[in-house]
Amino acid sequence: MINIQEKKTKEMELLLRAEKDALTGLYNQGATMQLIQNVLSDDKPGALHALMIVDLDNFKEVNDFLGHAKGDKVLVDVAKALSDIFKGSDIVGRIGGDEFVVFMKNIPAISDVEIVAQKVVEDVNYIFQNEEKEIHLTCSAGVSVYPYHGSGYEELFGKADKAVYTAKANGKCGYRIYNAATTMVYHATRKNTEYNPENSM
Repeated sequence: MINIQEKKTKEMELLLRAEKDALTGLYNQGATMQLIQNVLSDDKPGALHALMIVDLDNFKEVNDFLGHAKGDKVLVDVAKALSDIFKGSDIVGRIGGDEFVVFMKNIPAISDVEIVAQKVVEDVNYIFQNEEKEIHLTCSAGVSVYPYHGSGYEELFGKADKAVYTAKANGKCGYRIYNAATTMVYHATRKNTEYNPENSM
């Protein structure tokens, strides 16, 4: 019994190690993608989810002027900030050097995503000073919404990535929802259609 338990414990440790990013402890790229795909493939009609990409602004300057050890510390701090904001069933992963993905499941409304995205931008905000210069590290976030922007991971990621690009092009330290105005109008129309009693007559 002891040997079986030890074997199971080791297998679980290896599984977790394979799924987690070694530096931050978040899910790695492969695990993040798989977990999101699992949710989308088992989805129920009427569900609303959001995929958010969080990309750090000026991270290269931190590495160049303060060193990679400081850069690693920043990544750990950002991971903790995201973990504090997103809890429960949300999926949080690090998918690249300074890029993170959050998948918010079963959101009540698109406006809730805006509130959370704004908090991410406010919390991931650091100022570093050394002898040469002051570095202001912030983040840009891009959001896509299921089912409006895609039914699979690749589609949702692509739309969120375009939204990040727009946020950075508009001065960084901000967020954008892909095609926000049209999406919100469509969502409101769909909700009214779904819940209007006259439509069930």
